[in-house]
Amino acid sequence: MRLDRHSEARHDGDPRILLPGAPTGLPDVVPGVAAARIAPPPAPVPTLERPRVAALLTAAAARPLTTVVAPAGAGRTVALAAWAAAADVPCAWLSLDEGDDEPRRLWAHLLAALERIRPGATRAAARALWTDADLERRVVPLTADAFARAAGIPAGARPPVDGGSRAPGRSGVPAALVLVLDDAHRLRSPAAWRLLRGLLDQAPPALRVVVSGRTAPPLRTVRRRAAGQLAAIGPDDLAFTRAETAAFLVGLHGLRLEEPWVGAAHARTAGWPAGLALLAGATPRDPGRSRFLEALDDADRSTAGYVEEEILETVSPALRQVLVRASVLGRPTGPLCAAVLDDPVAAGLLVEAREAGLLRRDGTEERWRAPFGDALRRILEAREPVEAAALHARAVVACVAVGRVGEAIAHATAAGDPDRAAGLGDAHVRALGGAPPPGGGDRSGTDAAVPWPWDGRVADAVEAGRRALAGAEDPSPTVRATTAVALGQALWLAGDAAGALAALEPRVGAMAHPSPRSWALAVLALAAGEEDPERAGRLARHAQRLAGRTGALWLDGVLTHQALADALRRRARHAEARVALDHAGELTASRPEGLHHATTLVLRAELDLAVRDRRGAAQALAEARAVLDLHPGATGLVDRAARLHGTLDRRPDVLRGSAPTPAEQRLLRLLPSELSRREIGAELFVSVDTVKTHLRRLYRRLGVETRAEAVAVARERGLLPPAG
Repeated sequence: MRLDRHSEARHDGDPRILLPGAPTGLPDVVPGVAAARIAPPPAPVPTLERPRVAALLTAAAARPLTTVVAPAGAGRTVALAAWAAAADVPCAWLSLDEGDDEPRRLWAHLLAALERIRPGATRAAARALWTDADLERRVVPLTADAFARAAGIPAGARPPVDGGSRAPGRSGVPAALVLVLDDAHRLRSPAAWRLLRGLLDQAPPALRVVVSGRTAPPLRTVRRRAAGQLAAIGPDDLAFTRAETAAFLVGLHGLRLEEPWVGAAHARTAGWPAGLALLAGATPRDPGRSRFLEALDDADRSTAGYVEEEILETVSPALRQVLVRASVLGRPTGPLCAAVLDDPVAAGLLVEAREAGLLRRDGTEERWRAPFGDALRRILEAREPVEAAALHARAVVACVAVGRVGEAIAHATAAGDPDRAAGLGDAHVRALGGAPPPGGGDRSGTDAAVPWPWDGRVADAVEAGRRALAGAEDPSPTVRATTAVALGQALWLAGDAAGALAALEPRVGAMAHPSPRSWALAVLALAAGEEDPERAGRLARHAQRLAGRTGALWLDGVLTHQALADALRRRARHAEARVALDHAGELTASRPEGLHHATTLVLRAELDLAVRDRRGAAQALAEARAVLDLHPGATGLVDRAARLHGTLDRRPDVLRGSAPTPAEQRLLRLLPSELSRREIGAELFVSVDTVKTHLRRLYRRLGVETRAEAVAVARERGLLPPAG
């Protein structure tokens, strides 16, 4: 809008608005106001149009006061600026800062915002301000008159001051003018807020005031809501819907993402605009599945940095410490916080977190609003991994005491104590199958146990895991993620690699905590190894990187080293596989009777056979079978060991060393490619079963176990051209 030529002045090249009759030299007032603070900021490029949010703001503006309260990065200012720019009525805008705690400075800026859109309307109020008139008794009423004049309402029509009450029909008056006060959380002065309350109480009926910030403004909102004078916009309103997430990532940023990936991005960020922007910046245009998972993790790291800079650094040290330490709790109730944090005032401080939109009410309890809880946990684990493990250990005791056994199991796992997790889970795995847990009590819903399969009851764990994930009640994100991992592990141990992939692939992208995500990626790598060694290698490396960020808990190290060793062996990278297996063996040797150790031994036997060390393979296999005799339910691992035993006992193969048939030669030429078995079959016009038959015979002729080994040996024998 064009400014009156007398209302703008320039100071050192900075355009500023100068109020009518403003003097110079006043020590406590800045007569010239930076124009950038009293106009809606320009939209970032690119920006997603959000008609849904604009409609919410328009509907809210039917009431005299609208509050827009949400954490940093929620898109408050962007949404308000777009709405104000498209509004049918004039909009006065003021971006508040800490300097506005000085009441006269605040009022000078407020009048400048109105002067920008209605030059001359503030003359009487500005004159009173410059002459040091009483702010509450003189300047505020004159400011209300100025807004009435700007809205085209005679000053005499302004409602009388009556202690703040208004007629219920007030909200039915059409809006003629809007005042937006943005970044209101920066305003801390009680005197400044008292003046703004006075302005609201005396403002003309056609004025709509929108107050936007990270915390709820002290504007007697309870009373105003009860009187029908207040509309509230919160973080859930500003969060992107799934459709908006797709429009933002695919439409606006041009990323080539499959629909499940969009769903994973939406689940991980909960539609938080800043989180999606960080993800868009970390994702290549055409990422592929593995690279997209890496981009999700890159964005998680950036999110933690954003939360640290934009949220933690803006709150008190006491609240900062409570936020970071309480993040280990998915549902930070008062008693749990007091017990785990050993801080009796922690629960009171978390009220501030709820008011700031970091927590959301879920029934009678609080949950962290995604992705803030995960970001705070990441900060804790990066800064103080020992303290994080200690807090999880205390959370085990506290959760058991209040009957949250499922959460206690997740905390035991996060603390690096899988034995404690398995011990807690025994009774509850039986409970999921129908038997009551020891001590009685209801352990359904969110308190159902995580069904770990590592005690050997694999079939029970599969059934329990499926029941838990299909339950009517929604468990905490940590319990849900850990349960999915346990189900995937149980299916893999049962020999159902396809089932493990189906259980974990749709869920891994939404797992926000690094530990269960690294476990899930490791199990995916183990399950994908036979069909797609290249993908298995990428997944295993990704899992290892995540494990390194969590302080390398025991289970993180075991699973990731096992997955990496298996993937490397299948790609004939035997020396690297040996190093990974040695690391896994050092960890699992402390529990020699467990399935983790049996898995390491079976993988070692496979590696020894791959390098023609039959004696080493026989020794590892004998140790593995001794452990597996204790766990016959791990049928997949038992069968794998049996196949190895058969290979060791087998007489020399008459096919070994013989020349491939023409059909096998055609197949061999396609092995260096990245084609799957199904794609190879399509290329050769044969079925997948025929491809498998030819592969088995070809592997026997070459004396190998894996596709990568077949390619390497074929090149050594001149059956394939050299690499490159």
